[in-house]
Amino acid sequence: MDNVPPASADDPLHDSTPALEIGGKLALYETSANRPYARAGTGFPADRNHGLPSNFSDTASATWAISITSDFDDILADVAAGATAFFDNASSLGLAYEGLISSDTQQHGISVKGTWRF
Repeated sequence: MDNVPPASADDPLHDSTPALEIGGKLALYETSANRPYARAGTGFPADRNHGLPSNFSDTASATWAISITSDFDDILADVAAGATAFFDNASSLGLAYEGLISSDTQQHGISVKGTWRF
């Protein structure tokens, strides 16, 4: 990671994540439904090592310059699962989990989303 070339503000940072998502629709009552889903994919970062040079604004010399670097894993698992319940008054309630997992990275998130129509 010591020889990471610095990036400029114009350098893009991107990756690709092919994934497969399956889901369905289940009737809860005559006028309500639930839509569960699950997704699994694999992420491939295009730029594993990314560096960004910076310094403090009131320093005139480059002696105080620092470089912030990130080292990404070669392959990341991208998983998600959730369900949204739709009710007869056009309101909904959803619960979802999303995770990004590799040998050095673990990101987990849970979200709750509700809509009440009036």
